Parts: sequence; C-alpha cells; structure tokens
Amino acid sequence: MECARLERPRGDSADAIPLALARQEITRAAGAIAASPGETVENWLIRNGQTARLRELLWDPLALAALNQPPSEAAAPPFARVLAEMFGPDPRAASIALPVKPLDQMYAEPARTYIEAHGGRVKTASPATVHVSRGATEVASGTDRWFAGGIVVSVPWFAVSDVFHGDVGPLETHDRPCPQHERLSRS
Repeated sequence: MECARLERPRGDSADAIPLALARQEITRAAGAIAASPGETVENWLIRNGQTARLRELLWDPLALAALNQPPSEAAAPPFARVLAEMFGPDPRAASIALPVKPLDQMYAEPARTYIEAHGGRVKTASPATVHVSRGATEVASGTDRWFAGGIVVSVPWFAVSDVFHGDVGPLETHDRPCPQHERLSRS
C-alpha cells in the first residue's frame, strides 16, 4: 500500500495540551474502564477536553477508520481500547497508515469491475431491501425489482435487519458446499 507522507501540522498550540492530557488519561486508564458504557466517542472526547479542531482533524477520522461509524454514533469503550493499544508500550501497535487514494478506488471499484465482468450487477448509493421467500431472493431498490441467485449487501451491522425481510431465520447446515461454492473453489 502506498501511503502519503505527512508534514508536521502547524496547528494551534492550544490543541497540544488537550492532546497530551488525552494520552495521559488513556495510558493511565489502560486495563481499566476509560469510557463509560453507552457513551459515544464524541461525548467521551469532549469530556476529556479535546478541542473541536483536534476532534475534526485527528480523533473523528481515527474513530471512523477504527470503528466504521461516525463519532456521534460510535461507542466510546472500543475506541478507548484502540487508543490504549496505540499509546501502549508496543511501538508496532502505534503505526497508522493513511492511503494515498480513497478506499473505494482500492476496493469497491475493482470489486465492481470483477462482478460486472462476470455477469453480475452492482448498484451503489441505492437503498435496497431483500425479501427471502421459499428460497427465492427478491431485491427491491427504488422502482427496480429483480430476483438474484446471490447477493452482496454492504451495510453496517446495525442496519442488517432493515435490509432483510421474509424467511430470514438461521441458514440450514449442509453436509457439502453449495454448487456455487464448488464452482468458485475450482476456479
């Protein structure tokens, strides 16, 4: 992965003190509960004296990258654990890489190209629902409806129940892989 080279930021020196206090609090709380259950990352950062500028430039992007949720929604305890590891004694845990190009260009677009080259259909930025009934999978997005033999849905874990409807109980277990798995494993 090619990463950008970052210069030392020339920010407000008022941000240095809250940053140092946060590191001190995180290091001190390692192994203890640094954030309250039910507390958001945003509220936790504010409670720990982090300035709006520091949150915008450092903590918010880090929280989004680490937890895949905006700081206003993300739970603070897992974020505090990530920070405790970063600021901990192992220097390998403190490495951060920022990609040179957006992640959609690194992952989503190549996946789209592959799926479409193999006869699949990709719809993005199109909220959809999936209705499963008697083994058939119907996808609805806006006014479009179609049946699919297989689908890939990319939503946060908490949105899965909004997407899938119908016969969505546990999948049956099989003694052998399904035919699609056999075909893919041979290619």
